[in-house]
Amino acid sequence: MTWVHPDATFGATRHAGELLARLPDGTIPTYRVGKLLAERLFVDAWDRDGGWWQGPENGRPDQQPAHLVPSCECGWYGAEIPYDVTGGEIPRPGQEPMRDGASRTAQAAWRDHAAAALTAAVPEPHRQALAQLAATAAELAEERPRAALTLSRQLRDLAALLEPLAVAGALAHHVTWDTIGADLGQSRQAVNGRYVKPSADLSDRVHRLTGQTVEGLLSLARGRGTPPPGAATWAEEIRDLLGSPEEDQKHTEPAAQ
Repeated sequence: MTWVHPDATFGATRHAGELLARLPDGTIPTYRVGKLLAERLFVDAWDRDGGWWQGPENGRPDQQPAHLVPSCECGWYGAEIPYDVTGGEIPRPGQEPMRDGASRTAQAAWRDHAAAALTAAVPEPHRQALAQLAATAAELAEERPRAALTLSRQLRDLAALLEPLAVAGALAHHVTWDTIGADLGQSRQAVNGRYVKPSADLSDRVHRLTGQTVEGLLSLARGRGTPPPGAATWAEEIRDLLGSPEEDQKHTEPAAQ
C-alpha cells in the first residue's frame, strides 16, 4: 500500500508513504528485483479479516504479519504497530465494520512524518503567540529598556536550547542538511559543521537537555524507527533560564570599577 502526500510543493514526492509489515519471526519479507532486494508492501483489508502481501507470487508469505511498519520513500521508518487481523472500528448501526484500524494508525504516523518533513511554516496558533510576544517585548523596550535587554538575552538563550532539539527532530524525519540550513537562514556547511565539530557550549547544552553527546543525539536521530530523545530537563532548563527577578538584577548589575 502506498500513500501520496497532497502537498504539491517541491520534495513532496520524496515522501510517498508505504505500508510494510513484520512477520512473527521478526523479518520484513523481501523479493529480488534484478540485483536489488525490495521489501514487500502489505495491504490491510478493510472489509474482511487480515490482508495480503504485494509483490511476485514466488516467495510470498502465507502468514499474516505480527506488526505493521509505516515507512516512507525518503528512508524513514515509523514505530511498529501490533497487528490484529480482526482489528478496526466498531461500526455504527447498519454499517459494516472497518477492519483496517492498524493500517490507518500506520498511515496517520506517516502523515505526521510527512508534515514534519515538508512543512516549514509556523502553525497559526504559534504565529499568533509569537506576535503577541513581539508586541509585549516592544512595549517593554519603551517602558523598561533594561528589562527588555534581559528578555532579549533570555530569548537568545532559549533559541540556543531549542535549535539542537529541532535539528535532531528534523534529521529523524530525514530532512537534509541543505533544508535544515535553509530553515535556519544559514548555509548547509555552516550548520553541518557546527554539529559535526560541536563547540563546548553546544555539547554542554545537548548533554544537559538529553543526557547525550551531540554525536550520540544525531546518531539516535538517524536511527531506524527510533525518535531521538526529547528534552528530559526542559522545564528545569527554562526555570534556570528565566530565573527570578533578584537573579536578573544580579546578572545585569555592572561590575564595580
